[in-house]
Amino acid sequence: MATKTYADKKNGTSKSTLSMWRSNRRAVEAVDYGGVDRDKLVSAITMATGAGAAIMFGITSDAGAFSICVLHGDEKIKEYFHTVGELNDFLASLCEEFV
Repeated sequence: MATKTYADKKNGTSKSTLSMWRSNRRAVEAVDYGGVDRDKLVSAITMATGAGAAIMFGITSDAGAFSICVLHGDEKIKEYFHTVGELNDFLASLCEEFV
């Protein structure tokens, strides 16, 4: 499939649809795992992996949200958090889930 391109009149260049979308999206504040409660993070990893689950940590492509995916048996939970507080709350509830 060919990528559509559009003329960028401002800069005199061509942009792909994806580039146009990225340049028009809202400004976001970048999230950072450095502020996450380390004890909650370690506990969540320990409890979940001890129960045979897998946890994947990431950040969305716009860097505006944490991305967490938990795999356990046939279950898959994928969640997004925009603040460290939301992520810390999720990690605490995840620990309770695997007690």
